[in-house]
Amino acid sequence: MFLEIRKKPRGDYLIIREKVAVENGYKTKTIQSIGYLNDLMDQYEDPISHFRQYVEEENQRIRKQKEEDGLMEITLNMGEKLTVNSRLTRNVGYIAVKRIYRALKLDQFWKKHLKGRKIQYDFEGLFFLLVAARLLDPGSKKYSFEKKDQFFEPLGGFELEDVYEALDVIADHDSELQAWIFHQSKNLIERQTDICYYDGTNYYFDIGRPDVDEVDDQGNITDRKLRKRGAEKNKRPDPIVNMGLLIDKKAIPIAYDIYPGNESEKVHMLPVINQARQHLMINRIINVADRGLNTSENIWHLAGNNTSSNPESMDGYVFGKSVKGADEEFKAWALDRSSFVTEYLDPDPICSEDEDHLKDSSGKDKVKFEYKIRNHVAKLTVHVEMPDGTIKKKITSTDQRQLVYYSEKYAMKQKRDREVMLERARDLIRNPTKYDRVTAAGSASYIKNIKFNKETGEIVGNNLILDEEKIAEEEKYDGFYSIVTSELKLSGQEIRNIYRGLIRIEHTFRITKSEMEVRPIFVKTTDHIRAHFSTCYAALCILKILMELLDNKYSARKILNSLNECTVSEIGNSIWQFNYYDEVLNDIAAKLDLNLDHRYRTREQIRRLLQY
Repeated sequence: MFLEIRKKPRGDYLIIREKVAVENGYKTKTIQSIGYLNDLMDQYEDPISHFRQYVEEENQRIRKQKEEDGLMEITLNMGEKLTVNSRLTRNVGYIAVKRIYRALKLDQFWKKHLKGRKIQYDFEGLFFLLVAARLLDPGSKKYSFEKKDQFFEPLGGFELEDVYEALDVIADHDSELQAWIFHQSKNLIERQTDICYYDGTNYYFDIGRPDVDEVDDQGNITDRKLRKRGAEKNKRPDPIVNMGLLIDKKAIPIAYDIYPGNESEKVHMLPVINQARQHLMINRIINVADRGLNTSENIWHLAGNNTSSNPESMDGYVFGKSVKGADEEFKAWALDRSSFVTEYLDPDPICSEDEDHLKDSSGKDKVKFEYKIRNHVAKLTVHVEMPDGTIKKKITSTDQRQLVYYSEKYAMKQKRDREVMLERARDLIRNPTKYDRVTAAGSASYIKNIKFNKETGEIVGNNLILDEEKIAEEEKYDGFYSIVTSELKLSGQEIRNIYRGLIRIEHTFRITKSEMEVRPIFVKTTDHIRAHFSTCYAALCILKILMELLDNKYSARKILNSLNECTVSEIGNSIWQFNYYDEVLNDIAAKLDLNLDHRYRTREQIRRLLQY
């Protein structure tokens, strides 16, 4: 409102008017006609000052009431234009990442470990950018730096060259960071480490050739490079780096390590477990892993001979075991189904694809579990260090509980998979010139007399025929699977349930490769690669903790999609409009004590929300 003094024949006339918005702009309307100035002189010493003060007080009263009601007036310039590269939308969904980041006290971690170092840029802000960007807009380090303005708060105080310099510092503190995250996470969620799962995977680099290790004048390796060719999970020829990951029963990461792409995962499990124990992250554990990690060395170093009077003096294990690759005594025992027992279990919706399903008398879905179990003394061949420092083989034994089960559905799957290979093998026999060493992979193992040119990879063998004996031998093991454990009192169902939890680590790897896009890796030095995984690991832990806080109600993809959609747009006068709200954000807001459902906020209100 404003006071208008209008000139009239009788003199000045006082009117209180107000500007109101209409379709094509604004117009004014009369709120109150007060009267002629001369007539008002009898009532007021200074009518103009009196009514101006009245109008100001009314305006203040109205503004206060609107603020209490959540109302605010804004002025829009309808002729205002956008400049090139304008960005009026900002992400605020990263607030969930930031809250857990702060709850883990990662800002304090870097303050503690960087004390005394002369770093001239905002290191902690840089680290947070790399973590948040890995979850919400993954890409190269350069891409994350260039896209930092997509977040509402200004993440500055550093340049692109600072990002690469910081990677060396991050790599120096990788193991301490893992331990810090684990111990701080216990303030947010319950950690269950009595049963842990370990597995390995690999990540590729989009480069043509592997790195060459650096050696000294005597030929000793001084810098073992990480980017090596190995068995890439998707059969890519690119150099890779391997990662071993240890998670707890809830699929929350405990520790990890990376190692060269041409090294076996078999020898890298124990160092990760020892690293976790060194940092007081675990006590006695039952470590669960697939049959690729079932080696005499791993069993011996985890559980020893397993006949101690104190059965919990060492760690335990639950490992998959190959029936086909076992000794003759085990094969004979496993393949004899006459002593199998059958139980009917409730299905696990996560991991029951290869199990035999049927309906019980009430129509409920059940899983047929056909198995047998025994305690057995298993022979081990291990390498021990002698007093003179030499390494010798030692034949020893350990008490072991052995389970074998049979699934008709699993048998059918194995038959189908083998038939695909056999069909290609038959075509190869008919048309050998169509194939080489690479394209014949898998199928060639079913063909007798096949040979390849060492230089070209071409098939040069004669009299190619199917290896019927090998096919028949493989068919004997269709549908059989075995699990062995150090825990001699577990039931068959308990062993099965513990082992099938391995699917959780497969899901975790899938998150890193899809939603988080950890690969391809664009950095190349050893320290930068380690720092890349360090920031990815921190991001993964934050995401998994958030999923746990939400009772694993939503997938990683659904959560990250919602956080990405949680944006604000500036509409003028420092007023921002929130653009998206769904059930995921509603649950996150409730769990983290946030208010994300207001449609409009001032810049200052959003700053207070984001706590910067």
